[in-house]
Amino acid sequence: MRTIGVSAQSNPPNRQQTVPVPQSRHYPIKLLCHGSDRSWSISLGPKGPEKWERPGYPPIPLEPGAVAQEGAADSWIYRAKDTATGADVAVRLQRLACSEPNADKPLPFTVAAEHAQLGSFTGCANFAPELFPTEKQEDKDEEPKKPPPSYLSLHSKPPVAVAYHNQDGRVMFSRARVSRIVAESGYDLSLSHDGKKLLFVRDEPGGQTGTINEYDFDTGHAKELLRGKVRAPFWSPDDSRVAFLKFEDGKWQLWALPANDPLTVSLLNHDNLDSIDGWADTHILLANDLQNLVWIGDDGNPKQVLTLKEICGADFLPYSGMTIRLHPANSDLLLISTLLAHPPPDVPVDPKEHLASGMFLYEIRSKRRVASSVAGLSAKHGEWSRDGLQIYFSGFSITQKPATYRIFWDGTELKSYRPGTDLAIGQ
Repeated sequence: MRTIGVSAQSNPPNRQQTVPVPQSRHYPIKLLCHGSDRSWSISLGPKGPEKWERPGYPPIPLEPGAVAQEGAADSWIYRAKDTATGADVAVRLQRLACSEPNADKPLPFTVAAEHAQLGSFTGCANFAPELFPTEKQEDKDEEPKKPPPSYLSLHSKPPVAVAYHNQDGRVMFSRARVSRIVAESGYDLSLSHDGKKLLFVRDEPGGQTGTINEYDFDTGHAKELLRGKVRAPFWSPDDSRVAFLKFEDGKWQLWALPANDPLTVSLLNHDNLDSIDGWADTHILLANDLQNLVWIGDDGNPKQVLTLKEICGADFLPYSGMTIRLHPANSDLLLISTLLAHPPPDVPVDPKEHLASGMFLYEIRSKRRVASSVAGLSAKHGEWSRDGLQIYFSGFSITQKPATYRIFWDGTELKSYRPGTDLAIGQ
């Protein structure tokens, strides 16, 4: 076989064999590829594509694959895999001037990127060595340096106001580091977005009826808003209304009331629903009936419907205790907490459901589904932080009691947050 750059003739006898020196392929590296509208970017490192980023979504880590030159001398194709879903990624790079709106001068590369789930994209690329820090060889006698805080650690903030169940089952309300016992029992906790008022449901003796109650942190007093077969209260984004489920005509129907006039209740939708999953905006609610996730408008009509089977896929199972939360700043991104169809052996089984539970992120348009990495924990009741960068959830392991944990939206830096479960986040 002929080696590029090395003569095919054999060496003369008694002469030492020369070892061929590897030749550089001169593939362009340390580039930042992006769309002209900055709706996507790809970091192209020494081994190939390393990370795909989009505003409003967690970054997608990529596993670099083969690199090949295409046709012309100044055209290359870089292949990779989406490490979370296994989807194929290809980045075609051409040394061809690429103009951008409002740019002083063209960039040196034109890019065409493809993701099997997200679609096709075009844009430009430029050298960006500052994104790929050079690894320095440390002195053996020096102590290992502590890694700097991550971007998410520096730019995320813990909640100011939260409600939860403590380990004795009491309803707790914590605001600005001051914690109070609100009630000896209660469920379906919902905090107002200003972090001042807590809604919770309490069953009356006998269990035939219940009450929706409101606790005001500033006054320290609770009052009853509604009595009857009611549950699942949910504050609207501007805290002006409360949605809830009421059992009438053999169905759990969707109702709402003005926050300042709880006696004026109105029926929004008469279908039989299992749970309210939040508000998309001040005029559209999310709810599910164990078959479909439905966006319901003020007029009571569905604006959008997705089947839970499509959302959950083959690895997750819908059930009555599942929670679905829309990202606070991205209406295309859902956080789902539900049962695992194929739980790993180290995830404990829920004693009530006899199955293990977990969480995943789901992108509505692309149908991209990414399981949250909480190894060894059974995870339930996932909630977004108000900044949308953190996920708080109830978790327990084989060796640890149920508690609340926090993980960043990209699946990194899992840590224990506080004792207690069923966290509701306000401010």
